[in-house]
Formats: sequence, C-alpha cells, structure tokens
Amino acid sequence: MNVMSGLIARNHDDLEDLKRRGDRNYYEFTLTKAKSPQRVGPIQMNLSKTDPKKSKYTLIVFADDRQIEKKDKTSGEPIQFYVGNSRSGVFEVVVFTVGKSQVTGYLSTPKDGAAAPAAAPAAKPTS
Repeated sequence: MNVMSGLIARNHDDLEDLKRRGDRNYYEFTLTKAKSPQRVGPIQMNLSKTDPKKSKYTLIVFADDRQIEKKDKTSGEPIQFYVGNSRSGVFEVVVFTVGKSQVTGYLSTPKDGAAAPAAAPAAKPTS
C-alpha cells in the first residue's frame, strides 16, 4: 500500500506517537451522519453512509471548492487526496472505528504550509 506519510496509526495511542514525531499535523475527529459538512482542521467532511458490520463507510471531502466522494472505504484504509496546486499538499484521512451513525479517526496534513496555518507568522521588522 502506498502511504504518502510513511506511517499510519491504527488507534489513538499510535496517533499520539505520530504526533510526538512532529512530521505532519494531525487532527483527530468523530464525524456523525449529518446533512451539512463538519470542519476537521483546514477542510470539511460529511459522513453519508456507514456499515458497522463490514467496517465500511462513505465520506464526502470538501476542499479547494471541490467535493470528493470516497465510497465504501474500510476502517484502517488511508484515504489520500491533494489540496492546492502543489504535489506536497497530500492530505490523508484514516478512520479507526465505524459505528452505526459515526466514524472516528484522524486527518493528517503536511507541515510545509500547504495546509492553512493556525496562526499567521509574525511580520519581520523592516529597517
């Protein structure tokens, strides 16, 4: 399996280990079925369907004024998509658990500035 970030977490403890490494930004989430998308980090996602017996789900990702539907994905399977014009903008979604009307997982974004920063950097003084 070609995983861009190199490693994926299978549970919350693995995710904490990845956060400590500091290679990427990680946003943990619990999405519930809803008509409107929910914000997770710099993007929005909408959970449209779940099948807890088969651990499958369908997710719609809203990024860059685009709508990407990821159908019948299984828990533990990394979903990768690009945000922005550069190839370094690879985002990755991994779902740990699939419930009757919700999923739990994380979003991984690059640290190189392809994701929207949480705070703008301080302005450099001019001489």
